[in-house]
Amino acid sequence: MIPHPAAVVGGAVTGLGVGLLVREMWPARPRLAAVLARLDDPPLAAPVPGVAGRDLRVAVGAWLAPRLVGIRWLAPPRDDLLLLRRPVEVFYTQKALMAGYGLALPAALAAVLGLLGISLPAQLPVLGCLALAVAMWFAPDLVVHGEAAEARAEFREAVGAYLDLVALVRAADGGPAEALERAAAVSSTWPFGRIATALDHARYAGQTPWQALAELAGKLQIPELRDLADIVLLAGQDGAAIHGALVRKAEALRAQQVAAAKTAANTQTEKMTLPGAVLLLGFLLLFGFPVFARVFAS
Repeated sequence: MIPHPAAVVGGAVTGLGVGLLVREMWPARPRLAAVLARLDDPPLAAPVPGVAGRDLRVAVGAWLAPRLVGIRWLAPPRDDLLLLRRPVEVFYTQKALMAGYGLALPAALAAVLGLLGISLPAQLPVLGCLALAVAMWFAPDLVVHGEAAEARAEFREAVGAYLDLVALVRAADGGPAEALERAAAVSSTWPFGRIATALDHARYAGQTPWQALAELAGKLQIPELRDLADIVLLAGQDGAAIHGALVRKAEALRAQQVAAAKTAANTQTEKMTLPGAVLLLGFLLLFGFPVFARVFAS
């Protein structure tokens, strides 16, 4: 039987929508240019009026952001976006695209089923479109939260190394401000770049380096960086010897990271037991079915 052309077109549209949906949700391998740009950690550029409209993605997000940012349950995760250096406009554009997929997919499926002669209640496609659109609207929030959690874990590892470097500079009779700045200039990774940028801004703004680190820790939600700022504050105000405190803090941070890594490894090991148990049960059913079939047949 030759399929109806409308059914073929509807199936192709539905398959394209499902493919785009999977592509948006499945984490893709990062491009080399994006990784190198993240390592270089360029400063965020303020949006220029009139230029944002040239990019359709930014234009859609710029139209949505002022209308939705004030609504509490639609507000963007600003701390996570700030950590990831992702504009709010692009984030809202992604949410709009995902919601559009959610609206279109049930409608396309209902149209294909209608062409095949399968009728559905009128309320079912409408409710499916609304429910899937709402669910897909909040999907980028979950993705951003996951990426921000990974970035914070990476930042905490860098803070441990930064503590050791600051302690080395202090042991060589370097001043508190000098120790923070020289240690931040050692590595070119993005966490060290964020710290170096904050220290540069503090120097030009007339702030103390520990104040800049405390503000950066509050913005990025990195309490370990705030602890470092508090330790260096003692040396800056009272001239206290902080080398031992820095070393102990670095050791405690590394021990905490090792414990967290062991816990994550144990969790993954426990998760692997379930597929193995299901596979074993399948083999038992496969080999035991003929025996049980004969027993029940007799």
